[in-house]
Amino acid sequence: MSIFSTERISDAAPLVLNSCGENRVENFRRGCVRPCGRVDYHILYILRGVCHSVLPEGEREVAAGHFILFRPGERQEYFFEAGSGSFSYYIHFTGRDVERVLRDLGLDGVTVAAAPSSPALVRLFDEMIREYTLAEVGHEAVTGGLLGAILGLLSRGARLSFSEIDARKKQRVQAVIERMYDSLGERLSVEALASWCRFSVGYFSHLFRTVTGLSPHAYIARLRIERAKSLLDGTDLSVLEIALAVGYDDQNYFSRFFKEKTGMSPTAYRAALRG
Repeated sequence: MSIFSTERISDAAPLVLNSCGENRVENFRRGCVRPCGRVDYHILYILRGVCHSVLPEGEREVAAGHFILFRPGERQEYFFEAGSGSFSYYIHFTGRDVERVLRDLGLDGVTVAAAPSSPALVRLFDEMIREYTLAEVGHEAVTGGLLGAILGLLSRGARLSFSEIDARKKQRVQAVIERMYDSLGERLSVEALASWCRFSVGYFSHLFRTVTGLSPHAYIARLRIERAKSLLDGTDLSVLEIALAVGYDDQNYFSRFFKEKTGMSPTAYRAALRG
């Protein structure tokens, strides 16, 4: 191992970033062969192009929108063809809780899986690279948090990719979730959301629960509670203003619902946060 190597095993934190970066393939073929792998974990996320890989199950072309998870000591052999316009991100990481985190996220048995179709994932990679490159005070904690967020999103994509739901239908559900998030101050009926997806109400509700584990009503309610918590913590808006911002016309109903879900009234929740 070179003295310049970023490979290491560390138990300094639950998740520790060793290195990260991006690879753009233009005029020259790029890749690597590590017969004995690395001592840490390695994620390769293919944003554009195709990664030609040799995996335990044999040779495989890993398409854009997928990731490969290499574990310590596993052979790594892959390349991107010259002139392909391929673009990928990579992360090398370690930490005392890596195996537990991967297990909890359902990634413990994953080698290749689809990543979620989300601009948020790309932003997380870009922010991680920035933090790693600048290496400002506290960057280890920041990159560790970003790493956890990336693993969470990859887990979401992997879970969906291994289900039996058609990929286009999954994408419609993901698009509905984004619409919900952006429209929490509006009336969001299941009928309107189903119509937007061009599904029947019954089929949409079944599909949504299969993908997310929650009914559309329960998912909207959870988003509204989380948005309300954020507004109570980060703004000086009144309880009525917050109720309206998250889609409730009746302040009393909102307060009762908030207490039912959190165990505290909105006013008590804000007071507890602010000491």
